[in-house]
Amino acid sequence: MIKKHTNSFNIRPELYEPFYNELIDYISKRLLNTITDSFFGPLWIRNTIRNIKFLNKIFSINNISNSPVIIVGSGYSAELIKKIKNIKDFIIITIPQTLKLFEKYNIKPDIVVIVDAGYPNRLYKSKIDSPLISYIYSSYEFIKSYKGEVFFINSESPIDKVLLENFPIIPVGGSVASTCFEIASLISDTIIVLGFDFSIINGYYHYRGCQPEENLLYNSNKIKTSEKTLYEIIYKGIKVKDNIYTNTQMISYKEEFLRRVRKSKKRVYRIFPDSLKEIDYIDINDLELKQKRIIIESKKINQSIQREIIEKIQSVYEEKNLNNTILNTHIKRWLLKKNNQEIENEIQKVLKKIKMLKN
Repeated sequence: MIKKHTNSFNIRPELYEPFYNELIDYISKRLLNTITDSFFGPLWIRNTIRNIKFLNKIFSINNISNSPVIIVGSGYSAELIKKIKNIKDFIIITIPQTLKLFEKYNIKPDIVVIVDAGYPNRLYKSKIDSPLISYIYSSYEFIKSYKGEVFFINSESPIDKVLLENFPIIPVGGSVASTCFEIASLISDTIIVLGFDFSIINGYYHYRGCQPEENLLYNSNKIKTSEKTLYEIIYKGIKVKDNIYTNTQMISYKEEFLRRVRKSKKRVYRIFPDSLKEIDYIDINDLELKQKRIIIESKKINQSIQREIIEKIQSVYEEKNLNNTILNTHIKRWLLKKNNQEIENEIQKVLKKIKMLKN
């Protein structure tokens, strides 16, 4: 709780307003982290344990290329890839939701990035086998069926700080757009943004034909139609112009993305005129392309690392220290409810899975 004295003459607000705003920002982030942990904590731990067996290699990207990098999200504007001349001469970083689109136009991305932990990622299975860069708690359902090599990165989350301390650090934050941008920054000084619209355009949050859009239609019925669902999203949102809406969640994702853009001092451009207007627009076909060059180095890691990570997790759950960052993240929702029985049940579930892994 914050108590603030009622404003009187507002004498020299510069002495106190920065501290007040910083405190509000800190509390807001703590609240958001608590809500996020409560909702996703059990899924993150479950995915982490199941993904340990894929910890086989570690990667590094050390080159700054003359070629521009284009990062492609699954927003409405993603369809523009079909209109880009020489698209295959760009270094392309994309996400699982767009793989269907890339297959449609016979384009192979250079890197695929996954952040999301959710079960619906199983919908994005693909024949594409480009290197996949993932967090350890990202969707096991997608990773287990992926055709290419999988490399894990350290998100600097409480889980990763303990388990993946020697892995490449790409801080997580906001949406997958931020992670894609961080990886692109390791490769090139010129970055093109497409499909990260942070808005609903012409009634679409994703490009037409994207699995989430199709799933929305599939799950609709007479009582809750897809149109009604979209209306609810838009109604709670903010109108940008006649056919474009956004909301507070998308705005927060965009602000985090733009913060990283500004901090990077890279040359960053958009190629879709109706979204992300905070960065400069460019006609992508006017860009001068050099010879495409991307170097992803990888090396096998000692298999003992898998065992060490398993032992660390087992130790955490056997000690039952509720202040431990890993365990606390997992059981946050039950800590808030003071449900000791469910906390114990969750601990025993993990210990059982660990025992199965070790056998």
